[in-house]
Amino acid sequence: MGIRDIIRSEVDRLFIVDPECYIVFTGETTDDLKPFIRIGNWRDMPVGLIPLIENIIITDSLIGDPAHEQFNIDVRHLGDNRYIGEEGIVNRFLEYQKIFGLDLTNASVVDIKKDLPELSSEKNISHKHQFIGVFYRDGNFKILLAGDVIFDLHGITSGPTGWRQFNDLLAASYGKNGRYDGPGLFIAGRNPVFHQRGRFYPYLFPDGYFEDFARLGVDPGRIEAVFFPSLNLTSLTKLLKWVHGTGRGIRVFSNNEDLEPMRRLFSRGRITIEKFSGFEYRAESGVEIVNYPGTFNIRVRFAEPGEEFIVPFIKGPAGAREILREKADLLLISYTAFEEIAMLLRSTSTPFAVIDDGNRNAAKLAGLGRLVLSPGRHYELRRCRDSGELIALSGLDGETAALLLDDPEAVGKRLSDEGETDPARWCNTVSLATAFLHGTRDRNLSARLKRLVDAPSLGLSSRLSRLDPACHTIILALANGGVFPFIAPVEGRGSLRLFDSIVPGDEPGELSPALRDARARIIEDRERLKKLIDLYTESGSYRERVLPHLDALGKAIEARKRRCDEEDLSLDSPVSVTPVTGTRTAPGNASPATRPSPTRKRLLFALPAVLALAVAAAFLLRNISPDLGGLLVRDRTASVESRVLDERYRDLGKRLGIRIRDRDILRYANEVALANGYHRIRDTDMKKGNPDWIYPKNVFVMLDGERVTVSRGDTLWNLSRNKLIESALVFDDVMARLDDAGHHELAVLVIRAMAHATSEERSGRLIRALETMNAGRTE
Repeated sequence: MGIRDIIRSEVDRLFIVDPECYIVFTGETTDDLKPFIRIGNWRDMPVGLIPLIENIIITDSLIGDPAHEQFNIDVRHLGDNRYIGEEGIVNRFLEYQKIFGLDLTNASVVDIKKDLPELSSEKNISHKHQFIGVFYRDGNFKILLAGDVIFDLHGITSGPTGWRQFNDLLAASYGKNGRYDGPGLFIAGRNPVFHQRGRFYPYLFPDGYFEDFARLGVDPGRIEAVFFPSLNLTSLTKLLKWVHGTGRGIRVFSNNEDLEPMRRLFSRGRITIEKFSGFEYRAESGVEIVNYPGTFNIRVRFAEPGEEFIVPFIKGPAGAREILREKADLLLISYTAFEEIAMLLRSTSTPFAVIDDGNRNAAKLAGLGRLVLSPGRHYELRRCRDSGELIALSGLDGETAALLLDDPEAVGKRLSDEGETDPARWCNTVSLATAFLHGTRDRNLSARLKRLVDAPSLGLSSRLSRLDPACHTIILALANGGVFPFIAPVEGRGSLRLFDSIVPGDEPGELSPALRDARARIIEDRERLKKLIDLYTESGSYRERVLPHLDALGKAIEARKRRCDEEDLSLDSPVSVTPVTGTRTAPGNASPATRPSPTRKRLLFALPAVLALAVAAAFLLRNISPDLGGLLVRDRTASVESRVLDERYRDLGKRLGIRIRDRDILRYANEVALANGYHRIRDTDMKKGNPDWIYPKNVFVMLDGERVTVSRGDTLWNLSRNKLIESALVFDDVMARLDDAGHHELAVLVIRAMAHATSEERSGRLIRALETMNAGRTE
């Protein structure tokens, strides 16, 4: 196969490879060094194409997603990139790339205003002189070849595909959608989008939202404010670019100072930036949203005449204990946060729902009877004050509702016999039975209803997941101290269908003929482009010049994609960015689950002292007397009764104000369990006496080597808490001796302190002490 098998006519030189990415081939042979021009960009641009691109066209309309430029250039050699466009727009575009650690100051820039006396004049845009680029005053851009137009920007963007077109279609189709008049939310990506009176208030924002917005009937033009406690701005770009193009207004709550270059890039939009930390926002729609200071969490108040709902959203564990003490109607909890605060929820009477945030462990909750809110689904809040309102909401006839209270087993048999004939009726029956279970004081009826709702064959979560989000809304009914999901049909749902990405073989279905044809063209052009790139890859010049460096470039771009997929939550503004690599020197460059704590970061600077002392201690522990004031590990061959530890440390811990966090107890208990041959405890069993683990006279070897015999009525939870109190006392004693310790004793004390630094606060104290020691040695 040769070039002429792929480029059979001049029109074949244009490749539409994504809704806003166009590649023009200017070459003739595989000896051409850079035979491609790019307009726009594509997140999944083949790495092999990047070294073959000569010019990058920046248009007035900012075709493409500016945040995805980092995936389309050689991020290791930024000076090799060449941009063509109006100087002001190009400079703002390049300045915006600094957000992602790309300093394109030395990139080659061709300013069409300085180089051309008239904007409509022709200009060579390739070293091959027959390719002419024409920039027009109305923002259009064309590429001519021998007088024929092979690329017309306005002609292409007047079609159905493109991020601007998709947003326009959503606004035109759903501007008057009454589905969101009441209080509620839907899940977009990993987080909630709150709504009332047809206005929307997202927490963060997903990179891909067109498919969900089209299915749910959401007009992006009705987004009034975005709450964005993240350093990763990638996902905001498509929305703010559309705000810029339409001159709309939007408010963004963020601590990220990088929003300023974003606002300058999208200057035609009325973008208001306010601090996320401690914000208080009140909208004309009756929604009030405030931040719990020092946390990622917010409280949402839906106010309507004669009715209100208080709904805190817990995104992170910080401050959760205080939130649970507040009066609220419903708690929304991100699953990742749920994992850390599950034990606290055992003491709250407020109903809660868990948001599936992409954590793979979230699926476990379905089998535990938890209410899980799924991505791409709509939930409306409703309060039911009596059984009549619940029955009306369920849509069941009076006979079936009465039978639930009289003969639940008969209803269960009927549901099993009916199977999946009417999933909505099926779900509503189970939810009504669950609501009755919460409201009854009849023990016999309670037991019978519980058998019905707990039957494995009647699992609610799996049925809810099979309902079409476009056709159904899930009503979250607050009643009898709980929250119960009921399915309601959506009247007059829209037929618009869009897509966020194009994956061959993954047909979205129900697309309009125009969109289906455009999608097919993109898939075909991607395949043609791949064949063309392969021809260059196999050429001698490409192998010699490009291939040796291609693997490193691919890995660098994949690393960037992984970082951009993280939420990167932070309450701090970025301080500085290292050019090219984009490694931030301020907190917050990782997801909440992986971001190093501030104390952990400082440990890196204290490391020389740690290593020196650790090596000294390793020698000393073998060569000196074990008597260092009782600070070395004691003889653990004897066993102590757990009640002795309880009597010794329970009151002492309270008197000295020693606070031990539940998650530290859980971690310690699990480590002890594993060390003694038992399974880990589940978060749902926290603080319980576990009959599989612990009996009177059982002997547990604790983490410090001490053997503890279990007393009657004791639990591993209690035993672990007492050992952590003991550890806190030892740590304080060790820290008090550091300043006056001699060289040999100091090394042992540091190792001892490290063993007992079982909390973030203690780790911080130890690291600060090590930093001071290290600084003293340097001086």
